[in-house]
Amino acid sequence: LRLISKLVVFGALLWACPEYIPSEVGVWGLDFLLGIPLAAWALVTIFCVGFVNAFNMADGANGLVPGIVVAALTVFFMEYGRVAEGVLLFACCLFLVFNVISGWFFLGDMGSYGLGAALAGYALAGVAVGDFSIWFMATLLSYPCIDFLTSIVRRLWQGHSPFAADNGHLHNRLHGQLKRVIKSRVLANSMTGLIISVSSSGVTVVGYLNKWWPVTSHNWLIVFVAQYLAYGAVMLWLARSASARALAEAS
Repeated sequence: LRLISKLVVFGALLWACPEYIPSEVGVWGLDFLLGIPLAAWALVTIFCVGFVNAFNMADGANGLVPGIVVAALTVFFMEYGRVAEGVLLFACCLFLVFNVISGWFFLGDMGSYGLGAALAGYALAGVAVGDFSIWFMATLLSYPCIDFLTSIVRRLWQGHSPFAADNGHLHNRLHGQLKRVIKSRVLANSMTGLIISVSSSGVTVVGYLNKWWPVTSHNWLIVFVAQYLAYGAVMLWLARSASARALAEAS
């Protein structure tokens, strides 16, 4: 029901506002599909639904999704300088602080869907008008995208439903590792979220502030590949650590 609802809402929005659909992104094959109006509409609708789902899946640690949102809104506010981005940035910064310190404030489905939809809209509009390259957006919002796609592949490989919930996400595994050495449940949870958000979207913000490349450059693909490799390396390390602990406990 959620998937159908999101498909209907995003499909109607993009049908009514085709200016949100990029005509090209500089990726061979993808540009061909974007050149076909009906295919472009279907492709971008599916992307929006998947991205919002990815954001919802990533909402598993204090400061993770809020940290990514604050990083993205920092870039949007510095680029556009409008009141809307400033208000959103201020509100999300306050939420991030209370969420990380206390763990009492949480997003829930409505919060993650709303913020995910907002960032999807910003990303599409920015790429469509040429303000940002697709690879800059990919690096800025890398963790939910990489984790979502990896989770889908993992579940299919294991013969499970791609939409079935599990604890195999990177933030779940990292939290399991940290809570073994950190007694405070809130601190372990918050450390998980901050480590991931800072080492993914935070790296992009550092590169943006230090002007590694223009935000329209496709050189940001280098950063995205590095983020993907880092994600894989950490996942492999955490999986091996979990296996070693399981063998030690069994013996």
